[in-house]
Amino acid sequence: MLPDEIRVEKALNIDTVKKLESMGHTVSPKSAMGSTQSIMITPNGVYGSSDPRIVDAAVVGY
Repeated sequence: MLPDEIRVEKALNIDTVKKLESMGHTVSPKSAMGSTQSIMITPNGVYGSSDPRIVDAAVVGY
């Protein structure tokens, strides 16, 4: 059975959390629930970026 709550990252804007709660939702703040790594290919080159919240995250491309 799924939990009857909305799980959000702790960094979510507090006004958004309060709005969700005012609508009757149970909001459960959690630590980072994922990370993202992105590679952008442009005519000027390849650019990479890694989620700064995760200490050992990395972007690798070739």
